[in-house]
Amino acid sequence: MCESPKGIDLLVERVISLWCERSPSGEINSALAWYDLAGNDRERAFRESVVARLIEVALDPRGLSTTASAVIAEIVR
Repeated sequence: MCESPKGIDLLVERVISLWCERSPSGEINSALAWYDLAGNDRERAFRESVVARLIEVALDPRGLSTTASAVIAEIVR
């Protein structure tokens, strides 16, 4: 586990990032940084991800998060 506040901030940022690794078959992998966070830092990452998604929705002309846009793109493909 990362103990420094700066290191924890970086891990939280990685968790709430819009980018996710994919497996060779295209499956989305969970953020590995999640497993390096303590319970209270995971809660913080969750709260910050909710805020980030709300900002995405507010800025998107269709009112969609990037996750919703990606799901729709997969469905119509």
